[in-house]
Amino acid sequence: MGCVQDLNLSPWSSHPSGSPEAWIERYAPLVASRHAREPTGPVDISVIVVAWKSADFVVAALDAILLAAQNCESNVELLLVDNGGLDSALPRIQERTHHLIRMVGNVRLCRARNLAAAYARGPVLVFI
Repeated sequence: MGCVQDLNLSPWSSHPSGSPEAWIERYAPLVASRHAREPTGPVDISVIVVAWKSADFVVAALDAILLAAQNCESNVELLLVDNGGLDSALPRIQERTHHLIRMVGNVRLCRARNLAAAYARGPVLVFI
């Protein structure tokens, strides 16, 4: 496994309906692991980053997002979906994110965003 051809993604071609829990349940077979560190206080903005094979770039992007979050008056939650290839930066990624969702392979952008949105607590979603 590890590339999209190895995954049978056809059952996930339609969108789940209902609660965020329904989305999480539907995409559960595509999730290898999830690490969560809940943000303190209410969340105003959820920033969702989806990455594939870009470990050093992702860490720099997360740092830039965190710096921007410090300069705004909103509470920001940071979610990252690892579509593969980020193993070398996992410790650095975990300390920078509130949710790290590792997929079983590259499930592509839309599925990864849908899943992260189901975990997001903020009323405003920002996709990077």
